Amino acid sequence: TMAYSSYDESQDYPSRVHVIRGLGEPAANLLLGAGMLGVYLAGARSHVVLYLAILNLIFFVTGMAPIPTMHGGIMLRHLKQWKPG
Repeated sequence: TMAYSSYDESQDYPSRVHVIRGLGEPAANLLLGAGMLGVYLAGARSHVVLYLAILNLIFFVTGMAPIPTMHGGIMLRHLKQWKPG
């Protein structure tokens, strides 16, 4: 995982495109983390399963940080520019 998000800014995409792209990786991390946690709680009491659950949840939280180069920062910037329609 890279410490920043890089988007092609050569074209002027609508803000909703940037918000949807910004949600992609964090949403996948959240789903994987929640799924692995569910597997762990369902009975697969493996340290590896718990580690993967926690790691993906940490990636989700980190990715959604409102830092300009992270997904959360990009989404925040484009949500401020959002024009309905």
